[in-house]
Amino acid sequence: MKKKYRFDIKAMMANCELNYLRLCQIMPSLNLKGLDGASADQHLESCPAEDQKRCHIDLGADRLAHLQLMITERCRFTTMVNLHLNIESMSQACQAACVNLSIRLYHDVNMAEVVACNQQPSRLASYQYPNELMFQPDEKEQQNRFLAEWLSLTLKQGLSETVFLDTQSDFAWLASVEASSAQLPPAKASSEVVSLAQNTQRS
Repeated sequence: MKKKYRFDIKAMMANCELNYLRLCQIMPSLNLKGLDGASADQHLESCPAEDQKRCHIDLGADRLAHLQLMITERCRFTTMVNLHLNIESMSQACQAACVNLSIRLYHDVNMAEVVACNQQPSRLASYQYPNELMFQPDEKEQQNRFLAEWLSLTLKQGLSETVFLDTQSDFAWLASVEASSAQLPPAKASSEVVSLAQNTQRS
C-alpha cells in the first residue's frame, strides 16, 4: 500500500529560504526589497534591464535550456518574479519543453515560493488525488524543488546574456512564449526537472 504523503513544513521553509538566496545572487536588483516607505504597490508595465536576467544552459545530449527571470511586481514587503524556461531540442530525438513559474519573494522572512506554474495557481500544501487539475499530492513541494534545481544549475553553469532589448518588446516576447507554452509537448529526459514539465503540460 502506497504511503500517504505528509507535508514537511520545515523542509519546505528551508528550501524557500535557499531559493530566496539563489534568486538574490542571480538578480542583485532583488536586494532592493520592494518599495521604500509606504509607497503604493507597483505593477511593472516596463522592466529595466537590471530587473531581467537571461541565461543559457547546455544540458548535453543535444539539449539547450534558455532561462529568463523578470521582475513583474514590486511591493513594500514582496516582489513577484516570472521565470520562463524553454528546453530546446537540437535533435529530432528530443522534443522541446516549456515551463513558466510565478515566484513570490517575501522580504521580511527571506523566502521565495512558487505560487503558480504555467498560469495554474498552486495554493495548497498538499492535494487529494485525483483532483480537477490532476495535481500530485506533493505538487507544491515538487514545484519548489524544481525551482531550486534550475536556480542551482544556473549558478553553476549558466551563461548570462546581457539584455539590450526594448523593455516593452521584452514583455511582448514573454507574453508570446507564455501563450505557446501549453501547446508544447514535454521533453524526453531523465530527472525531476522534465518530469514536472510533463505534469504541467497535462494540466
